[in-house]
Amino acid sequence: MAASFYSVDGDKYSVEYNRHGAVLTSEHEKYFPENEGSDEMKKEKLLLYLGVECDAYSENYGNGTWWQSPGGFVIRFERKAFGFIRQELAIANEEKCLLPVE
Repeated sequence: MAASFYSVDGDKYSVEYNRHGAVLTSEHEKYFPENEGSDEMKKEKLLLYLGVECDAYSENYGNGTWWQSPGGFVIRFERKAFGFIRQELAIANEEKCLLPVE
């Protein structure tokens, strides 16, 4: 059984780990523009790719970053951020992606 994460938006994601990091997949499909600037919509599950170098990618949001903190983890893109409170990723090299605490 795959692990599950719950975002602060109330969405459930399954996670699969690989040597590059992790892939989070939304449980439910979401609506996205077919193309940038398009009025046509497509319905699909959201995939969030998280890399061992703290990089993130989504077909729908582009390139971004992610980091782990004592209170959970965050994935940030230019137009959208995803928060996961009190949850931890098990990505190799994740200590590199710790949010600095001052």
